[in-house]
Amino acid sequence: MNARLLHFIVQQFGIDTKHISYKTISQGYINDTILISVNNSPNYILQRLNSSVFKDISGLHTNIEHALQKLNANDYQTITLLKTKTGASFYVHENSFWRILTFIKDSIAYNFTLNETIAFEAGRIIARFHTLLKDEIVQNYVETVSDLNYLPFRIKEFKEALRTSSKALKLSASGEIKFTNQHITSFDDFYSTELPERICHNDTKLNNILFHKDNKGLCLIDLDTIMKGYFHYDF
Repeated sequence: MNARLLHFIVQQFGIDTKHISYKTISQGYINDTILISVNNSPNYILQRLNSSVFKDISGLHTNIEHALQKLNANDYQTITLLKTKTGASFYVHENSFWRILTFIKDSIAYNFTLNETIAFEAGRIIARFHTLLKDEIVQNYVETVSDLNYLPFRIKEFKEALRTSSKALKLSASGEIKFTNQHITSFDDFYSTELPERICHNDTKLNNILFHKDNKGLCLIDLDTIMKGYFHYDF
């Protein structure tokens, strides 16, 4: 992506582009993410959304806006979704969907950790997320990715993969296959119990949690998969 295009997109959110620079962030897998710095100081996160994965961009942002109204506490950092000049939460340019969020100063994300403090803080932030959203009405949120964490669908995919994969691939994954077969029956009763649906993040891998540089947990990011689910999904 060239700077001219990025300047144009950023200007649609009312941001002066005189003294800004861009740096690609490669930790995410779905959207294109760029750090925007103003006078060499990180200020914003620019994202081009993957509309092949996320079919309902408008509904997705409605979900995020609902959640952000509640995700605000002394021990949970607030993120702001910037509005365009026309008051929209995203901008459409040549069939591409763009948004800008505020950057949290001195924040960092980890792909993995052996640090007990980081692990503890990750669990605390996920719990705080659920506490803040516990009274949300699930019907107000759209499904952004069908069957994302729906276990019967994933089990069906697993069995189909076993049937169609090569011997070499199954051999290379033999440990994972053995583990799955040992535990797959544990999920038989999951959907026959009366567990309440609630709003979940649905993608709580470690690098979707921001930490302060002192390892204090700040908040969850990558909120595109916020939708109804079960408490277990996020843990």
